[in-house]
Amino acid sequence: MEKTLFETDFAIYYERFINRVSSLFFVNRWRRGMVEETLRLSETSDTVLDFCSGVGDVAEQFLKVRTPKLFINCDISLPLLRMGRERLRGKAFFVRADNRWFPVKGGSIDILFTSFCVRHSPEPERTVDEAFRSLKGKGVWGNIEFFRPESKPIGYRLSHAMFLSFLKFNMLIAPKYAESFREFERSIEGFYSVGEFKKLMESKGFKVKTVKPLFNGLAHMTVAVKP
Repeated sequence: MEKTLFETDFAIYYERFINRVSSLFFVNRWRRGMVEETLRLSETSDTVLDFCSGVGDVAEQFLKVRTPKLFINCDISLPLLRMGRERLRGKAFFVRADNRWFPVKGGSIDILFTSFCVRHSPEPERTVDEAFRSLKGKGVWGNIEFFRPESKPIGYRLSHAMFLSFLKFNMLIAPKYAESFREFERSIEGFYSVGEFKKLMESKGFKVKTVKPLFNGLAHMTVAVKP
């Protein structure tokens, strides 16, 4: 497995401060929207996989509205998986895995979720391949990600300035993680634009049904179906 930011004690700081604060103000709304849109397009929801699940935030949102036969949370971070097990207490399975190799049989998943996941993959195209392999026919993939901007209108620039201010604030109060925060910004600038990512999904066989900007285009939700 590739060593990532979330295999260190940075994962604990991320969950207890960054994820909690951002979830309170806006990210949980994004997750709820992704769950709603994915369920709207899905014919069945018996088997659900959330990759890069962290402590199970998407599972928590999903289980409020639907009870699948199996909900699997996968992440490379042992600290976050341990926290997730305590949080959900038997309502979902937690499995450690690299985001280039989904630990499920091909064609076995009804719904796949990824949040801020593909951008951190050492091989993003391989991660998209795994998404396609894992889903059943007519399976649905819901994704939220920070993409490299295709343009920078005023709304985006304001949202991006808020995002950078939040990162810089964290650098001040937790300076030992300063390089981790810089890597966050670099990972966005070096990633696909949402248009490029849509083309990649389509080249792998997905039919993209939804592309929705979030927070003035700072992030996007994409939802696609495997024919």
